[in-house]
Amino acid sequence: MSLSRSRARRPRFPWLLLVVCALPIGLLGAGDFSGRPTADWTVFGSAWEPFAFLTSGAYGFGEKLGLLGCLAVAVGGLVYAARLMKEVYAADTGTSAMQKVAQAVREGANAYLRRQFAVVGVLIVLLTGVIIASKWPWEAEPGMHSIDELKTIAVGRGVAFLMGALFSAAVGFTGMRLATAGNLRVAAAARARREAGDTRANFGAAMRLAYKTGTITGMFTCGLGLLGGTLILLVFGELAYEILIGYGFGGSLLALFMRVGGGIYTKAADVGADLVGKVEQAIAEDDPRNAATIADNVGDNVGDCAGMAADVFESYSVTMVAAVMLGYAAFGFKGMIFPLLVQAVGVVASVISTSLVGAGMTTGSSSTAMGAINRGFWRSAVISTLGFMLFGLIYLRFDAAYIVERGIDRGMYQELFDNTDLRAELGLTHAGPRTVASEVKELRDLRSGAERNAPKTVALEAEVDRHRTDALAAWRKLAPEARDQLAQRRVKVAAAGGEHELQLVTDLRTRRVAQDGELRATATLLELAQARYHVPLRPGLNLAVAWCCLIGILLAVLLNKCTEYWTSTEYSPVREVVRASSTGHATNIISGLALGLESSVWAVLLISGAILAAVAVCGDSQNLLYLAFGVAMTGIGMLTLTGDTISMDVFGPIADNANGIGEMSFNRDVNGQSLKDGDPGFMPDAENADARQILADLDAVGNTTKAITKGVAIGSAVIAAVSLFASFIAVLVTGSEEKIGQLLIGDFTQGASKLTVAEPLVFIGMLIGGAVPFLFSAMTIRAVGRAAYLIVFECRKQFRDPEIMAGTKTPDYGRVVAICTATAQHELIGPGLLAIGTPLVVGFLLGPFALGGFLAGMILTGQLMAVFMSNAGGSWDNAKKMIEDEPKDKERNTGKGSEKHKASVTGDTVGDPLKDTSGPAINPLIKVMNMVSLLALPLVMMHNVKDGTGNWTVGAAVAGVAVLAVLWAWWQSKKETAEMSALDKEPVQGK
Repeated sequence: MSLSRSRARRPRFPWLLLVVCALPIGLLGAGDFSGRPTADWTVFGSAWEPFAFLTSGAYGFGEKLGLLGCLAVAVGGLVYAARLMKEVYAADTGTSAMQKVAQAVREGANAYLRRQFAVVGVLIVLLTGVIIASKWPWEAEPGMHSIDELKTIAVGRGVAFLMGALFSAAVGFTGMRLATAGNLRVAAAARARREAGDTRANFGAAMRLAYKTGTITGMFTCGLGLLGGTLILLVFGELAYEILIGYGFGGSLLALFMRVGGGIYTKAADVGADLVGKVEQAIAEDDPRNAATIADNVGDNVGDCAGMAADVFESYSVTMVAAVMLGYAAFGFKGMIFPLLVQAVGVVASVISTSLVGAGMTTGSSSTAMGAINRGFWRSAVISTLGFMLFGLIYLRFDAAYIVERGIDRGMYQELFDNTDLRAELGLTHAGPRTVASEVKELRDLRSGAERNAPKTVALEAEVDRHRTDALAAWRKLAPEARDQLAQRRVKVAAAGGEHELQLVTDLRTRRVAQDGELRATATLLELAQARYHVPLRPGLNLAVAWCCLIGILLAVLLNKCTEYWTSTEYSPVREVVRASSTGHATNIISGLALGLESSVWAVLLISGAILAAVAVCGDSQNLLYLAFGVAMTGIGMLTLTGDTISMDVFGPIADNANGIGEMSFNRDVNGQSLKDGDPGFMPDAENADARQILADLDAVGNTTKAITKGVAIGSAVIAAVSLFASFIAVLVTGSEEKIGQLLIGDFTQGASKLTVAEPLVFIGMLIGGAVPFLFSAMTIRAVGRAAYLIVFECRKQFRDPEIMAGTKTPDYGRVVAICTATAQHELIGPGLLAIGTPLVVGFLLGPFALGGFLAGMILTGQLMAVFMSNAGGSWDNAKKMIEDEPKDKERNTGKGSEKHKASVTGDTVGDPLKDTSGPAINPLIKVMNMVSLLALPLVMMHNVKDGTGNWTVGAAVAGVAVLAVLWAWWQSKKETAEMSALDKEPVQGK
């Protein structure tokens, strides 16, 4: 396809992206527009009003303004990205030879993603139906929601899943599309002539263009992430925390497929190109005679750009899910909104910081560019910190009436009903023979026993929930002044038998509330809400969760530094790998393995320190739910830097591709032949050397930025997983997401205490969960090996053509691209089935607490494996680059072509699938299994084979299907392909 044709079609891309993003948004707000009033809009018959958040009197002006502000910021971030996109496309595209190389890379990347979306799209549609069906109220059961409301939640969750998947796909596609456009323009900027005659003056322009292209992807990532969460909250109000689970799962699942498929593609091409090109033929990395060169550059885009962008997007959305769920349980609707406000601050900070990176730079070097990028990152961190602390000072103020209302929602309604004076003043009625407190106590006992899903329990739950809703309605009918006065009124504690009252009085004594005898107590309603019902608020300013966000910022910075230390050429660990390469291939591998293992320890210590700091800041060691919310806000703080993080990461493959384009096309014609002085596009040797040095410097910077951003991605995955694990416990205790707002701390603590390794099934679940990342890594590494096997044979076959080696014939790049594309798609589904199937097997066969153990084991080993593989691979890669920069001297065993270099290439090829396939893919694996467990948990509790009170045959059937899916995935990962069998039968030929 010609470049002119490409230009003619270019405007369709933003419009297509807009349609894809708008489709699920339209579905969320769909209603019956038959002329009825707004309040009568229906979804499957439910009396549901979209955007009721803006019209309901239950929410204050600040909440409404804050959500609309988040919406405006999200749209503004996307508009900023669109403006940058226009600037990138307007830049010069260089010579015809450069355009030909870039076009080949772009077509390969487009073809790959088209095939991937076609394969994954079918699964996404099927899962949308499954998610709706799993929440659909097939049988009428009493509870917090009516049948119509449950239908709305079921459909909303399915549409949110589709939205998350489409947004994740849009982010990945944008990253790939812009990278394949930006690489050409960066290469062109590096060779542009200057009137002053100093080509090094092009350095600043090329650097800014590369970073600007990465920024587009970064702003799409955080802009779409914030847009989705804000719209769901606007549409569904306090039901949003139930809908957002689908949104997070959609983003996670697409990210897993993008990471696995892109990682297999990019590393199969890279390994094949390095082994045959560098080791066997001793030619440069992007030598145009290497048939795998184009596929290698395509892989940089579908793996590092599309995969990383989708990965961080799902961290962004999943952390939002955890923070909103836990925030609602801990703080009420203010806890739902504050995480979005913090993320909006991050979007604004990224817009400001990225727009200033490289401003005024003309000449420079790799250190100059790295300094500008680092300053941008720090600038964003400072702006984000100032922004969310300011919002905290304004928004995180609570009055006594709000705290009491949270207490009523959590269970203090029993005090209102069982106190005669309060019941009369609020106009409440209770005709039952027992006190409400005794009913609540019985319900708690039933929930924690074998009858948790029995009809008796369900009926009592409906009765108790009616008391809750009546008390809340009566409280909200009071005038604001009356609520404030009543909140400070001292009342006698209601009694439900000596044991219950004694425990209540003991709790009050622990909280230093005034006593009135040994078994009696008096307290204000505010004191009761804080002491007995553990509302983690006090009247006035509550900044603890804002400080947790600051801890997240510091964690992101420290993880960046930690990753840089273990993978950068500036520090001793990589230099030790370089030294070990002098004595051979084996010592290179040994040194890199040791480095990766040690680096995992330090990453764990940093993450543990951040969690401990969040717990210390929150302060209330008894309130585990509040502590979990603080940890979730630490993750939100980390991800305020999403725009800058993605900009840094995508900068890497753009610079790498631009350097490859320069090597393949500078001073060459469209047929790959050398240009002569006087030919169009010819550059004198000095200018050519300067332009190539610019691209080499930018490539070196990109290698560093790609490595250090992986640390943030892994850290955010772990924090999100820990937060989701707390959400899992909350749902496990209450039985469903809808009751999480009424969760009592005692119930949460009691449920968490059952997740102990002293329980055999929990321990078994932990062992199985800990093993899954190892099996997943084996499957993905083996997939890269199989694909690389085919590519090595193909490259050797083409190198045997004398004309290709002489440079007079163009290799068949398309053949290697086709091998990578087909193999990556073939290997894509197995790891996805493993991620979805194993939690279902454990949950339905061994029960919900074993599933909790499964998640704990998976989070721990997954984090350790991810850091180990990413840092070991990064160290091998940079050690190879250090050796390539040495003077070429075979006698001293230095530089390219030396035995030391060959040993480093071996290490690099071993590390490639670790750092760019398996290691990064564990991030979405952790979150996909968390989201599957969270979505399936209510059904697991009902239908599991061990102690489910529903139909155990349903659980057995689901587990059976999941077992078959996992076994099929494992069998496929070990099965030899037909192409490999055919190659094995061919006669052995020389290299």
